[in-house]
Amino acid sequence: MLSSKKDIFQTLNYINCLICRSHKKYYFLFITKIALESISTLINIILGRYLILFLTTTNQTSFIQLAWKLVFINLILSVCLNVVTHYLDSINNDLQLYMEETLSQKTLKLKYAVVETSYYRDQLEKAKVGISWYSGGIAALSHNINKLLSHVVMAIGTLGIISQLSHFVLCIILLSSIITVFITALSQKRDAIFRKRLVSVNRKLGYYLNLFKDYRIAKDARVYQALELIETRVNTFLDTEWKLERNRTKFGNKIRVWIDVVNYLNQSILYAYFAWQVIQNQIDVSAFTMYISAGISFYNNIVNITTQYIETDKNISFIACYVNFIKAPEQKTIMQQALLENPYDATMIEFQNVWFKYPQSQHYVLKDISFVIKPSEKIALVGPNGAGKTTIIKLLCKLYTPSSGTILLNGKNIENYSDETYCRLLSSVFQDFKFFPFTIRENLMSEKLSDIWESLRKATLDQRISSLPLNLDTPITKMFDENGVDLSGGELQKLAIARSFCKKTPIVFFDEPTAALDPVAEFDIFRIFTQFVQNQTVIIISHRMAACPLCDRIVVIDNGIISEIGTHQELLSNSHIYKRMWDAQAQYYL
Repeated sequence: MLSSKKDIFQTLNYINCLICRSHKKYYFLFITKIALESISTLINIILGRYLILFLTTTNQTSFIQLAWKLVFINLILSVCLNVVTHYLDSINNDLQLYMEETLSQKTLKLKYAVVETSYYRDQLEKAKVGISWYSGGIAALSHNINKLLSHVVMAIGTLGIISQLSHFVLCIILLSSIITVFITALSQKRDAIFRKRLVSVNRKLGYYLNLFKDYRIAKDARVYQALELIETRVNTFLDTEWKLERNRTKFGNKIRVWIDVVNYLNQSILYAYFAWQVIQNQIDVSAFTMYISAGISFYNNIVNITTQYIETDKNISFIACYVNFIKAPEQKTIMQQALLENPYDATMIEFQNVWFKYPQSQHYVLKDISFVIKPSEKIALVGPNGAGKTTIIKLLCKLYTPSSGTILLNGKNIENYSDETYCRLLSSVFQDFKFFPFTIRENLMSEKLSDIWESLRKATLDQRISSLPLNLDTPITKMFDENGVDLSGGELQKLAIARSFCKKTPIVFFDEPTAALDPVAEFDIFRIFTQFVQNQTVIIISHRMAACPLCDRIVVIDNGIISEIGTHQELLSNSHIYKRMWDAQAQYYL
């Protein structure tokens, strides 16, 4: 399938800008390589005739001199070609690494709501394939364009040689070339379709294969005997891939047979025709050798021009997926609002008629949400699973953008702040919080040692960390360093809470902050909650109702709408949903 003109222009323009910005000698080396390859082929065809001429005329001195010149010229050309190729390969590797790094950076700049979709994951997989070994990446594109232009130059050169003969020879070669080109184009088109179909299969297959190596599922996989289920999924995708590959191989074998037949007929006619010319004393043996070499070379070059063009187009179609992904729109800021001079100044948050649905979904998760969070107020969001509580937190973090409606910070739309600027006001503990394979100090994201230890003390984790041999410099995994530590689920949750304290922001979000803690640790966290966040605006989501009486107000979310709102005592007196949830857990708190 041929790439569109837009894809071709956009991809080549992107690569051209990349090359011009970082490797200005690239095109000089590229052209030099084409010249060396073309000259080498043409010299051997032409000088090969004179070697045979001198040999058949018993002019041994001329034969030996020409043979040495030919060897010397080939040696020089070969050395120069190897040097140029080495430099080009080195530059291609640099460009490949840069493109991989750019792809990684791009994934962090896209809207979070987009990143979660299946469509995005497919596009990311296509972008990764576009610069991977599977498609050849920029190195294959450079190689194929180089070969394409080399074959064009050599075809012109060999055409100059065989044009001295009859039109019959040219017609035979051109007819054979056209037939072979048509067959090759058909084969490459089918191959491109196969590769496109394989992208989605490979992404799913790769995911399930990685499960075998993921230590995080090792316990569950063994206890619930899930390995057989995983193997079944892997085998399903392997069977799909095998069927695609088998069909591709069968079709490819048929194509190769037809190409071999055409090539055999072409060479047979050329040999027969030039042999007849020798018998008729129209040409000598040396000319016979040169014309046969030139004829076969011209045929091969015409075929290779088409093959390389199709391969180049295929490379462009793959890299176009990468370029389209890189050029996908990122989250833009309409205008840059100035933040508060003192981050602990009053910060009032207001939801105004906010609706939200996920990309490619018709179902609204939030429906006409409106409420106000006053400066330094403590708010609890409660409600059944799937009611939309975590979505509200993600909207406040600007991970999502409302489908309609507005979220205001001190009367200004939060979309008018850059992500980087706005996030300076926020710290959070998500329900599915993550840590990086770095040290404890690096994960806490603070350069002040006093702030780090103070935050760990607040989270009741200071003694545990100080007992470690490497202290704050202990990696939070043993995956890369045997001196690392694998903290328990409760310890990791405390560390996540410490990280939120360490950032010292006026707005704090807690999404199930005590889900992995025992009752004593939960009591300690809630005690800390009442002591250390007095001057901060806090929004907390928890299915453990013990946190609710500590909050100024409670917002009850049900099926994407605000069902009830009020203080703990007000809702116990007037609420239905909240009172039912509280009564279900009251025995643990009374």
